[in-house]
Amino acid sequence: MSNFELLQRKAFTNSGTLLLDAPSFRLIDKGVLKAANAKIKTFRKRLKADAPFAEIVGVLSGYDFESTERNVSGYCDTYNRVIAYREGGLPTLYHELAHAIQAEEGKFVAANVELSWWARMEQEAESMAFYLYNLIHRDAPLGVDHFGAYFNTEHLDFLREYMDGYVQDDLFQP
Repeated sequence: MSNFELLQRKAFTNSGTLLLDAPSFRLIDKGVLKAANAKIKTFRKRLKADAPFAEIVGVLSGYDFESTERNVSGYCDTYNRVIAYREGGLPTLYHELAHAIQAEEGKFVAANVELSWWARMEQEAESMAFYLYNLIHRDAPLGVDHFGAYFNTEHLDFLREYMDGYVQDDLFQP
């Protein structure tokens, strides 16, 4: 049984959250999961789970790591291959790593113009962050309450405001 199947089986025993129900696990593309599994194996061979952020980012994505003062917790710049982080702890870092994996697999296309597509990418990244974090940090796992962004109206509203003028709002129709 794969790491993903073990985590999925464990997750299904916890009900009542969008992040852990069957549809949200289907949000994670199989190609992206395969790439993530390969990165986890490489990470375990090269680093400890408490490695500095820059080393975690470098090994799992090949991106550079930097701090940011932007009005977001973190971001993944796929063009310049940079993951930036301001606040939010490791869940934020793994969320941005998930975007790097999405880009590597050809799923994350910044030119997409529909808000619903961006919401799906954020939800997939959040689900992957839960998966990546808990497989790498088995000794100190985190629950879904640390990975619930973009599964509620407040976060989707933030995404809409953040992307205003760049994408078509096909989620919040009057």
